[in-house]
Amino acid sequence: MTFTKLDEHPDWAGGDVTVTAIWRKAIRFKFPRYQELLRQIGVFTPRLSKLTVRSGICHLYPDICWEDAMVKLLTSMFAVLCICLFAFAPAKADPIDDEVKAAYSAWDAAFNKADAKAVAAFYTDNAIFLPATHDVIKGPGGVEKFFGGIFGMGVTGHKLELIEAQGDGKLLVGTAKWSAKGKDAKGADQPWAGVATHVFEKQADGSLKLRVHTFN
Repeated sequence: MTFTKLDEHPDWAGGDVTVTAIWRKAIRFKFPRYQELLRQIGVFTPRLSKLTVRSGICHLYPDICWEDAMVKLLTSMFAVLCICLFAFAPAKADPIDDEVKAAYSAWDAAFNKADAKAVAAFYTDNAIFLPATHDVIKGPGGVEKFFGGIFGMGVTGHKLELIEAQGDGKLLVGTAKWSAKGKDAKGADQPWAGVATHVFEKQADGSLKLRVHTFN
């Protein structure tokens, strides 16, 4: 139903049709019953913007506008809090990463004691070791001999930093950056670094041993 005059609407018959009355009616008669009435306000006061109507309502009913503002503020604060909690929630640790990192730490500790036999103990009996020299070394005995030569050169400070680890329970594969303190041809200190790939085989006691190790 369309009303050609605002005071023809049954809720406004005989009533005040000033802008102030419009604001008062807008508060008193809420949606959805008076949606048409509010549309009629736009017809009879074409220059009355939504902002102007809201400003007038807030002038006449500051308590209502204050409550509305507080609801919006608290809603915004809650949304921000949820985002912050999600952003700063600690990431769930990956057990495979933890296992490989622990193996790396133990290997580094043995290396930095210059203990070739202890380093070799991290390799399976059928291990294949492919160093940057392009040698193909098999088994713990060959590994021990290789690292004995490395320690004889005065290499220290070895560190493995995990790049990524994957596994299926029995075999775990880790990729890492490695660094160490070496010597140049004249015996001066020289930083060494590269990347390495390790294939670990889980033992019956849950420990990890290297089945394949290559680095450059």
